[in-house]
Amino acid sequence: MSDLSETAFVDAVRAHVAVQTIMERHEADAITIECLFLKHRKPCLSFSINNGALVPCGCENDLNATVTLMLGANLFGRGGFQHNPEFDTEENLYFGSHCTCLTKLAGPDGNDAPYTLRPFFHQLPKTLALDVVWTPGSRVTLCKYHSGEKRLDAWAGDLVSSPSCPPTGGCATRVLTKMDDVDDICSIYPGPHPVIYCGDFARHMKTFAQLYQLDIRTNC
Repeated sequence: MSDLSETAFVDAVRAHVAVQTIMERHEADAITIECLFLKHRKPCLSFSINNGALVPCGCENDLNATVTLMLGANLFGRGGFQHNPEFDTEENLYFGSHCTCLTKLAGPDGNDAPYTLRPFFHQLPKTLALDVVWTPGSRVTLCKYHSGEKRLDAWAGDLVSSPSCPPTGGCATRVLTKMDDVDDICSIYPGPHPVIYCGDFARHMKTFAQLYQLDIRTNC
C-alpha cells in the first residue's frame, strides 16, 4: 500500500457500489463514465474489479475502448487493460499506462497478478488505483476497435517488464512490450485508449475482422 488514507478506501468502495447500481438500473452489459474529474469519486478500483469479472468498463467516456473491452470479454474470455499509449523510440518498445488495470490477467478463473494499492497520479485528492505487475515474457495482444471506420488494430508481442514509478512515469500500472516484427514502434499507434490483453489473440482478431469485413492493422 502506498500513501492512501482510509477515506480513499471508503470512497473507492462507494464508487464501486454506484457503478453496480447504475448498471443494474439500466440492465447494462458495459459502462463508460466521464470519470477523470470526479475527484474522490473516481471508479478506478470498480473498473479494475469489473473488467476482471468480464464486465467491460471503459474510462473517460471512451466508446471505442469500451467496445474493445466488450470484444475481448466475448472473444477471448478475458478482461483487458485500457491505457494511454507511449513509445520508447530508443529501444523500439511500446509503453502503456493507466489506472484501471485488472488483476485477473488470465481470466476470471485465474490467479490474481501481484499488485500494490496506489493513488491515482494525475490530480488531487489521492484516490485509490491498482499498480499491477505483469509477468515478463508473457504474450500480449494490443487491440483497438474504431467505430464508424470498420477498422481494427491487433498487434502481438511479448511483455518486457512492468517498470517501476519512479523512475518511469505513468498512472498507475505500467507495461513495456516488444511487438513482433515492427521496425518503427510509432507506426503502430492505435489511437487513444487502446486495450492490451495478456495472451496471444491477434489471430483471433484477424479472423473476427475477416468474418465482419473489417480492415485490420496487424503483425500476425
